[in-house]
Amino acid sequence: MSTLAIIQARLGSTRLPKKVLMRFAGHSVIEHVYKRVRAAVFHTTVACPAQDTALVRECHSLSIPVFAWDGDPEDVLGRFHACAAQYPTATILVRITADCPFVQPAHITACIALAHMHDFARLSPREGWPDGLDVEAFKPAVLDACRSQEHVTADIQPNAVVTSPQDLSAHRWTLDTRDDLAWFRRISEVVDCTPPFHPTVAELLSTIDRNENLYGHFAYPKRHPDLQQTPDARPRA
Repeated sequence: MSTLAIIQARLGSTRLPKKVLMRFAGHSVIEHVYKRVRAAVFHTTVACPAQDTALVRECHSLSIPVFAWDGDPEDVLGRFHACAAQYPTATILVRITADCPFVQPAHITACIALAHMHDFARLSPREGWPDGLDVEAFKPAVLDACRSQEHVTADIQPNAVVTSPQDLSAHRWTLDTRDDLAWFRRISEVVDCTPPFHPTVAELLSTIDRNENLYGHFAYPKRHPDLQQTPDARPRA
């Protein structure tokens, strides 16, 4: 093994409980995320609190590898560490959060390539991408240096980034509220959302451009007041 992708997931979201089990375009959110990540990384697993039995059952029903951690559900760093320890031969770790159902396989591949050369690579709104496409790839030594129990890599700066060719950071394609879920369901009615390769960023932008009424009051769903922070500081799955 050279690369391990870990999808952080939980059911205890304050704003939208059990969001990763909610469905659009014929799939649960966790299935959308897993299939997209798995298209880029053969060894992909979901890491969740052991108490989230409904999520564990969903993963088993879909033949998704799952690491159910019996530690503190709020200790995301500990959960990530414990999951990574199950795969000691991994030389690159990929960190994905389960609230990003449109994460792009090509973006994951790009971050992995950079991480091999630069230790820690990131793709996020800070680099001009829509919120919800976030990818981090890093060597195990980077994980060893992390200290943030809730946000994992928040106190570590990447050595390399994947920059968007245009500033798309005003777009928000992440699942955090019921308005977000309504947006995902509405857009899946007008663009192919079949994982792992659809929709692409170009397909989404083109669809949004052609359907100005698609957004309505869901246009660029506004962040919850708790999320008016830097991308790394947000509570995530």
